[in-house]
Amino acid sequence: MMKRCTFGFSFGIGAALAVVGCLWMAACPDAALEGAKEGLALWAGSVVPALFPFFAGVNFLTALGLPYKLGKAFEPFFRSAFCVPGEGAFFFLSSLFSGYPVGARLVGDARRQGRITREEGEKLLAFCSTSGPLFLLGTVGSSLLGNSKLGLTVALCHYGGALLNGLLWRGKIGGFGAECRRENRAQKGDFSMGGTHFQAGLLAVFTDSLLAAVRSVILVGCYVVLFSMAVKAIPLTGTAGLWVKGLLEMTVGCAAAVKEVPDPVTAALLCCFFTSFGGISIYLQSVSFLGETDLSKGKFLVQKVTHGILAAGLSVLVLRFLL
Repeated sequence: MMKRCTFGFSFGIGAALAVVGCLWMAACPDAALEGAKEGLALWAGSVVPALFPFFAGVNFLTALGLPYKLGKAFEPFFRSAFCVPGEGAFFFLSSLFSGYPVGARLVGDARRQGRITREEGEKLLAFCSTSGPLFLLGTVGSSLLGNSKLGLTVALCHYGGALLNGLLWRGKIGGFGAECRRENRAQKGDFSMGGTHFQAGLLAVFTDSLLAAVRSVILVGCYVVLFSMAVKAIPLTGTAGLWVKGLLEMTVGCAAAVKEVPDPVTAALLCCFFTSFGGISIYLQSVSFLGETDLSKGKFLVQKVTHGILAAGLSVLVLRFLL
């Protein structure tokens, strides 16, 4: 009964938003068209070059069994620190170098294949959902803030906040180093060179990786266009508009922070929160890759909020006191 009521409420909210969006597009076609064009330009000029090679590479490396091989080396540390299998090292590094929403996709795939338990997947999401260094150092630091040192500070606090978030959500009393039992999980797939993946040949595996990457990038592009249009529909300005934009879409929020906040240090602090939370756009992109898994989407949203708070707290310490 509760599930039926929840579905009905979600359906009502979704239908209402769809109706409002259609009415806005009919009433303001010029703004809607401008937002769509900006979103498509952002997707084609920035998202595709940044994400597609990483999506394809990560898919191929996963087929080669690198997560399993890397996991065996990092099992003791990741089990002790974050209460997750060593395979999380591959998820975290992929998210760190590739950016949103690669980490969430890898966690979702691992859960669907039974390589991790639900509890482990939810812990992994706490620190394996990060932005990429190219965006933080290039777009936020050099382009928006106009200061590479501030960009480096934002990046370090962003990744430091992710690791602290992983410790926060590890779910075992005792903190770092506390004993964490190995969870029972389904048998991993055959990652050996003689497995079924490679009976068809490496070229076939690589082609499948490319096709999966195309689908993922197109899905991300749809969200980019929709939220670019949504930002155009927001009539708010000033502080309220800044926060609404930042909570919806992190790039727009960072640009608004730099434009409307005269103090560059405060603007960098806001950028650190927006990029770590990721915005509703990034959240929905990530949730779409979690698919029909049993991983809690509500907990993941709270984890994104705590990541933003922890990263912003680190940036306060660094920007206000150390620098």
